[in-house]
Amino acid sequence: EEVRERFRFLEWMIGLSAEENRAFRSELTAYEEERKMPYVTSFERIGIRKGLKRGRLEGRQDAALSLSLRQLSRKVGAVSAAQEAAVRSLPVERLEALADALLDFSASDDLDAWLRDNAPAQG
Repeated sequence: EEVRERFRFLEWMIGLSAEENRAFRSELTAYEEERKMPYVTSFERIGIRKGLKRGRLEGRQDAALSLSLRQLSRKVGAVSAAQEAAVRSLPVERLEALADALLDFSASDDLDAWLRDNAPAQG
């Protein structure tokens, strides 16, 4: 029903004749029945793609953060609250770089040095 409301608005904007309106509705109904799903506009498809992209980025961020924190605790022991906060503030690309770099760490000081050199730019 929501799709039909959108098309009513579009019809009003475009100003279809009665004959064009009947043909359009017939084609829309056939399309929906054939696909077993409502018609998705190009604007909705763009929104869906953006949402999927954002979701993948958030998933990648969460995975990199989780991996880095687990590896850090195994490699250098418990991290301080300040260190953890600094790690949590890193963008995904830097988290992934940290996951690689920390394989060479032997102490908590190595993490501090890496964070100093790789902290996100402020401002």
